[in-house]
Amino acid sequence: MNKNKYIIGIIVLMVIVGVIISVSHSSKQKVNTTNQAVGTTQNVSSDPQDIVPGLYTNLIKNTSTVSGLRIESGLVENNVDQNGKTADDHLELVLKNSSVKDMSNFEAYYTITDLTTLKKEGYYKKLTGFTLKAGETKTIHFDNGVGENHFGLNKNGMYFTGQNKMQFNVEISTPEFKIATIQIAKDAGGAEQKD
Repeated sequence: MNKNKYIIGIIVLMVIVGVIISVSHSSKQKVNTTNQAVGTTQNVSSDPQDIVPGLYTNLIKNTSTVSGLRIESGLVENNVDQNGKTADDHLELVLKNSSVKDMSNFEAYYTITDLTTLKKEGYYKKLTGFTLKAGETKTIHFDNGVGENHFGLNKNGMYFTGQNKMQFNVEISTPEFKIATIQIAKDAGGAEQKD
């Protein structure tokens, strides 16, 4: 009788251990699958405007005439990173809030014109999460980078495939303030790559 109880106890214990191992293995597979999915999609934008080149519609509807937002400077070539090292060409803007009110809900629209063929592309972006406190200055990057103040960029468009001189016309909007604009020229030649 005791021998039967002992055998039944061992069988029950083996079943419990088997279930624990099976559950543990299944959980690890789920974690690994999730990590793989995150790793493969983290740096890839699903926004069509970052994939298919075109002249997209400007959705900015701001009609304010109140000053306060300025684009202090802009670059589309000869970019450098925060450490002063050469960076891949991208649209980089320095924005200044000269008002006494914090700003949020930013939008951007920029066109690129090939000055030889007069072909034009245009891209609209909501700058989700970007804010400027009163008196603050920040740099934003359209470079497909991840992290704060980095936004999508179409690397299939003429900015990266064209060889002619180009002109960028950029608009940045935030509610209650006049749209800030800048024109930036890009010299002839392809996109430069960082060293």
